[in-house]
Amino acid sequence: GWRRAKEFKVGEQLMTAVPALQPFQQEVVRGSLLGDGSLRHIKQFNASLRIGHGAKQDDYARWKQSLFGELVGYAGRNSKGGWSFDTVPLHELGQFLHQNYSQTGKDPAVETIQALSPLATAIWYMDDGTFDHSYSHRRSSIACADIPVEKRHLIARKLTEWGISVHPN
Repeated sequence: GWRRAKEFKVGEQLMTAVPALQPFQQEVVRGSLLGDGSLRHIKQFNASLRIGHGAKQDDYARWKQSLFGELVGYAGRNSKGGWSFDTVPLHELGQFLHQNYSQTGKDPAVETIQALSPLATAIWYMDDGTFDHSYSHRRSSIACADIPVEKRHLIARKLTEWGISVHPN
């Protein structure tokens, strides 16, 4: 419930009204977590989403930034000369971090994989995908070497549900 500030004791935790991710922004976060995005632990319960791309992808990075509107806390050039931005720290992103990272790095939760949407998958593809037209059958692929093998198989199963032919390796 609501209490006046003077009623709190030093060290007590309180929760305030804070901005939250919209459902489509959650999809962008999921796709970015599989791709080039990363989460940074900011405070005990909060994290910030960092998106950074090379100079050739400035328009794409700025488009992604526009999807987060007022939730963007920083934007500017990165060390590679490309565009980067960070969201403001959010509790929701802290939960994403806790669920989707292990001690070795990115490790998408089963719930994250099950919640993949076409938008999240498109973001992932635009981050890490490639279209190879040197093969006679032409193929698209998405880099996922950092994703644990068992999670790759779950992702493959999810994409197969959408009628996408998948050959994980």
